[in-house]
Amino acid sequence: ILSVDPKNPACLLGLGNIALERRDFKKAKEYFCPILTSGNHKLFTKVKKQSLFDLARAEFGLKNFKRAKELLLRYLAIEPLQAQSYYLLGYILEKEKDFARSAKFYQDAIRLGFGSIEPISRLLKISYFIKEKDAIIKYIIVKYKAFKKGFLRTKRLSLKKENQIKGLDRTEK
Repeated sequence: ILSVDPKNPACLLGLGNIALERRDFKKAKEYFCPILTSGNHKLFTKVKKQSLFDLARAEFGLKNFKRAKELLLRYLAIEPLQAQSYYLLGYILEKEKDFARSAKFYQDAIRLGFGSIEPISRLLKISYFIKEKDAIIKYIIVKYKAFKKGFLRTKRLSLKKENQIKGLDRTEK
């Protein structure tokens, strides 16, 4: 597709995402930048939004935190409910030693359902530097218990499905 239509935003987005998965952030950036500078066609509105976020991820991977922060703030103005952008902003602010704002972004990422233990552990790590650390620690305890409960539920369901499959094997024999 790229050889036929070198400015196709959907193709560039796909290739950029492949480069991100391979952790080739420089190449990913080369794919995402033309998408943002292309014309505003209604067909590619979602592609442009996604490429904005993915370019921020590429800049983050290249450790261009200032540029990544700018892009993420632009993206949050468009898509305010995307949890991973809050997490990345929290991480950048943590690197900038702005621990209070970083904690708020980590908490927002958790509230929006960022499915990882990472923001909880980072929040615990920076709580030492925050005035309201007792409240943060209580919050972390509650969120960790919820995370652990969900993890154990998923583990039980997984084991249940494996047992059902084993039972089917015996029935077939």
